[in-house]
Amino acid sequence: MIHSKPKPNTIFALSTFVVLSFVGAGFNIKVILVDGDPAWFNYLIAAILLPIAVLVMLKVMWSFKSVNISKERFQIRYPLRFINRRYGLNQLASWHETTIKTNSGLFRELTILFEKGFKVTLTFQENTDYTKVLSYLQKKASKKQQKSD
Repeated sequence: MIHSKPKPNTIFALSTFVVLSFVGAGFNIKVILVDGDPAWFNYLIAAILLPIAVLVMLKVMWSFKSVNISKERFQIRYPLRFINRRYGLNQLASWHETTIKTNSGLFRELTILFEKGFKVTLTFQENTDYTKVLSYLQKKASKKQQKSD
């Protein structure tokens, strides 16, 4: 059984950023509410940090997914969206891996497209068992691989 989910380092880094953004925004909002004449930059910091913290938090929560592969079955779960989809290997429409060379190394992304247009994207930097999913697809569904240009 292959179980791919976000790496703990990714979740920790994004959670730390969100918490620090909320703390910074909260501190500046407290200063605005308590202080009789707060500085202009307190308004600016609160106005920038609060929306960023909320949007990043919602994006992380919305995109959290786990992919389980076993016995030629795919199960894709989005726990915070209450979405649970199951597909057989025969319902796999296509898949492809995109590799981009960057300054810090290679960025690898695996896109799996199922029938009815449902798409799952996994990245090497953010998901566990990426290489196992890739080797499974190369072994079991090599005919459905899209060749990238």
